[in-house]
Amino acid sequence: MREFRKQLVPKPKLAVPVSLRTNFFMNKELEIGAGDGEFAVQRAKSCPDSCFIAIEKSRALFNRMRKRYQEQSLPNLWVFHTNAVWWITHFVEEKSLNKIYILYPNIYIKPRQCNLRWFNRPFMAHLLACLKVNGEMEIRTNDRVYYEECKLKMTHYHCIKKVQDLHLEKAPCTAFERKYMAQGQICRSLIYQRVF
Repeated sequence: MREFRKQLVPKPKLAVPVSLRTNFFMNKELEIGAGDGEFAVQRAKSCPDSCFIAIEKSRALFNRMRKRYQEQSLPNLWVFHTNAVWWITHFVEEKSLNKIYILYPNIYIKPRQCNLRWFNRPFMAHLLACLKVNGEMEIRTNDRVYYEECKLKMTHYHCIKKVQDLHLEKAPCTAFERKYMAQGQICRSLIYQRVF
């Protein structure tokens, strides 16, 4: 795997409160590719004592998320329109996150794009370093091939252990999950915990 080089990552031109760039909040969670913000809003509501950061790169989806965020007025939810790799690289400290969510990411189906899958990126080691010890990363997908490859590739990261591997049967929590479950597809969840 290629080495992640932080110095080559562009810094987003965003105003980010110091409290989000430090360990000011005891419990901090982050969602990469938050879409229209449905899960982020649900999570922020259910954990009012935690700080939830939602990042979305698509302008259209971010606008929908921002509208949802403004309607809810949740003081513990922060939404950003930017590239997640850029934002995390420059604004997230090592061992500062309790949980990271990567829900239904782009699977980059073409063989030449496989290096863009999260578990194949040099950035993944840096992302895992942002988790606190005992912090967790949850990855969900409806794609069987992506799921199997993820399970295999995540074994290369020795700082984590798999703590959950299941087919989701509960009420869906995102628009993607509703769509996939309505079509009879299996939605899978993998949770990894940082052990040191």
